Amino acid sequence: MIRKFYSLSITAILTFIFGSLAIISSFIPKVTVNNSYIFGHWWARSLLFMGGVKYNVKGIEKIDYNKPTVVMCTHRSHFDILGLMSSTRHPVSFIAKQELRKIPIFGYSLECLGMVYLDRSSKEAARNSITKAANQIKEGRIVVMFPEGTRSEDGKTLQSLKKGGFHLIKEAGGYIQPITVLGTERALKKGSLTITPTTITVRYGEPFAVDDKDSIENLMEKTRESLQKLVTQGE
Repeated sequence: MIRKFYSLSITAILTFIFGSLAIISSFIPKVTVNNSYIFGHWWARSLLFMGGVKYNVKGIEKIDYNKPTVVMCTHRSHFDILGLMSSTRHPVSFIAKQELRKIPIFGYSLECLGMVYLDRSSKEAARNSITKAANQIKEGRIVVMFPEGTRSEDGKTLQSLKKGGFHLIKEAGGYIQPITVLGTERALKKGSLTITPTTITVRYGEPFAVDDKDSIENLMEKTRESLQKLVTQGE
């Protein structure tokens, strides 16, 4: 119970501090979304540190930040996001559920950091969200997606990949960068609010180009094979 209270308190305090800084910076002239992202980076690193979670980064040299890229990442825990944001200071955007926008400070601060909320209220709204994300990719921003949709139960078995993100990739073009964050299911178990000290590993795989001739199914299969290879390599 004490550990749970500590985890919730630290998360709330750090989110308030760094979220507020991100929001304030968005009103300062000449401060871009990329500049504000540093607050997201340190928010993630601070949460890991205060929770006693150490992290290793492997293969980061494989990603080319100068090319339009969509990151496809395995999904084991909410801490996957912290691992990714901690691993690089280069601005990244996440495709987030519209419901998160309603969370005080947290929701708006994510938007200030360039996150894209997926509005599923109508086909047109969803399409506009995808177009916004595609434009970010074309402008050189890295966009992160979790193609499994839901978190893996055991942290080893990949869930079925969802097609939605691959329509975005077809529209934006560029490269797919596979990444897995290993061990986050230990740091924050599914259904739990308690942070457990452990070590996680952010592993970057080999990127591959999106060919105009590639079908959605073909891209999904290539991505699944790449992610499964990363998971098999282990920590």
